[in-house]
Amino acid sequence: MNILLQQITHALSDEQVLAGYDKVAELYPHTPSLLMCRAWEYAAYQDRELPQPVLDVGCGDGRWFQFVWPEITDVSGLDMEPEAIKRALESGVYRKVWQADAASMPVDAGIFATVFANSSLEHMDNIHTVLTNIERVLRPDGLFIFSIFNDEIAKWFVPATLARAQGEDALAYRLYNEWLGYHHLVNPLSIENWCAALVDAGFEVLEHIPILPEMSGRLFLLLDSLWHIQQDAGELGDWLQPYLQTVPGFPMASRGILQSALAMESNRSVGCGAVLVAKKKSCDGEVVQNPNRSCWCDNSRLISFSAHYLACTNCGTLVSQAGLGPDQIPVRDDSSDFYGREYWFSYQREHLGLPNIAQRARLDLPERCLYWLRTLLTYKLPPARTLELGSSHGAFVGLLRNAGFEATGLELSPWVVDFARQTFDIPMLHGPIEEQHLPEQSFDVIVLNDVLEHLSDPLTTIKHCVALLKPEGLLLIQTPCYPEPKTYTELVRKDDPFLKMLREDEHLYLFSQRAVRCLLEPLGLSVLEFKSALFPYDMYVVVSRQPVLQYTEDQITASLMASPSGHLVQALLDKACETDQIRTQLAISEADRAARLELINRLDQQLQASEADRAARLAVIEDLKAKLDAGAAVHSTRATTASFAVRWLRSVARLFQRRKARR
Repeated sequence: MNILLQQITHALSDEQVLAGYDKVAELYPHTPSLLMCRAWEYAAYQDRELPQPVLDVGCGDGRWFQFVWPEITDVSGLDMEPEAIKRALESGVYRKVWQADAASMPVDAGIFATVFANSSLEHMDNIHTVLTNIERVLRPDGLFIFSIFNDEIAKWFVPATLARAQGEDALAYRLYNEWLGYHHLVNPLSIENWCAALVDAGFEVLEHIPILPEMSGRLFLLLDSLWHIQQDAGELGDWLQPYLQTVPGFPMASRGILQSALAMESNRSVGCGAVLVAKKKSCDGEVVQNPNRSCWCDNSRLISFSAHYLACTNCGTLVSQAGLGPDQIPVRDDSSDFYGREYWFSYQREHLGLPNIAQRARLDLPERCLYWLRTLLTYKLPPARTLELGSSHGAFVGLLRNAGFEATGLELSPWVVDFARQTFDIPMLHGPIEEQHLPEQSFDVIVLNDVLEHLSDPLTTIKHCVALLKPEGLLLIQTPCYPEPKTYTELVRKDDPFLKMLREDEHLYLFSQRAVRCLLEPLGLSVLEFKSALFPYDMYVVVSRQPVLQYTEDQITASLMASPSGHLVQALLDKACETDQIRTQLAISEADRAARLELINRLDQQLQASEADRAARLAVIEDLKAKLDAGAAVHSTRATTASFAVRWLRSVARLFQRRKARR
């Protein structure tokens, strides 16, 4: 055990464990293995306050959380088992329950003060992704407390120990692996490795509480393996538990066995399980005094993020400190204003490395425009009245009109408005949305693709859009997605594609998913469905005041095929689907190729290691041979010397005999 781990290790006393047993016996009186394990966990959790709100990962039916922390009311649950989700909802313990894998939990970043996971993480695949996700949903300095089993179970698993004692190594291996497989125990890591994984995920490990040290651990593992022995009609425990219920005083007798095991413990600092307490590392940024621009949420307490961006301590939005002012965004002079004609030509080419507007009018149609249309058709069918803010060259508006939508575009530049009208023969509005004389509740859909990040006052603009929407209307928003809570240093280290979006002149506000919720939900837009974005640095979200229905492919096709131009759009969508399938197959092929290449590289490394080992062994053999030859030479010398000595002694003996004979 390393020095740091020794410093944070706190062993439980007999009194704490037995008090835990007495309490847990109320919940599991006749399940001895579970009773013993939970007694240690309960003891480790006592006298701990969990800041709320809390997320219970691997929540099960909720009974255990409620039993340990009955006073906590602001708690949500997450589990992947449908039956567990059903029971959790019925329990009334949780405000909300998600059915999801913890590696891909659909939970916003930075909303929980505590994450709790009881004996669940060691059963989860992709544990490093799981830990990263848990770090993501925690607030800065948020608490993470969980229990796990570790690699000591391999040493203390009694059935395997007994098999090895009888010389049955193969049987021991099979028994242990069957037990691991039964429990899907895929991460029996060492405590050192658990701590290292936490640090890698962005945590500071505060405390390690060993549970089930050797004697208690061996007893627990024996009882658990016996309990789950498979019978013709279930497990041994299925008929053993009803029997134990008829045994008078069984919980007290079982307590005596635990007490005896505790008396035999010699090292409480090591267990086959542990409770670990960690804290999400706080943001390293310092609060900046008198920022050039406050957050859209009216918070001026911003912390440093990068050279030109500060992060809002309230909603998490990244706020540009070098961008355009409100009076620099409108286009009054197309030849000199920022978003005038040259923004769409030289600025795109020289500063962003992108095609100009004339080229984009052609390139965007089969790519992003079809993607946006497919998403919209899932929720709204023609002839819904649609307005696109920041419609650029107008290709998407033109595509919508061909699909049968009553669509209009809006742009700031008079030149761009004329370009869109001439290129796609579409209706266009000129100027900010706030200056348009449009009746309230007159639109079914308002689209803001790559617009939100450019707005000097996004709250006011969105409020105006909401007023223009019908009660069942939709907002469709594509905007860069800040992967909160990653720091700028982390983004650079991983070469995150989001770095491309740090364009401080024009991207005034960069939102995380949490920040988008903070913007939209107070305006009554309670339904947000985050879709798979077309680009890795974006988010794409469908927003509504009320739950939205989704149309089937057949309904979409029928709607499009009702008009001549709709036939053309349907053909484009069909071709896009074929392209997607080809891309998917290509991605699978590339993944397979990469996996095979990795295997080849790994085998090459193993071969090189084997060759190095063979060379090392050959060197050892040569060395031993040399030593053997040297030893043989010494032996030969010694033998020669000994032979000479013997001959000399015999000569001396004969000489004495002759002298004696003469006398």
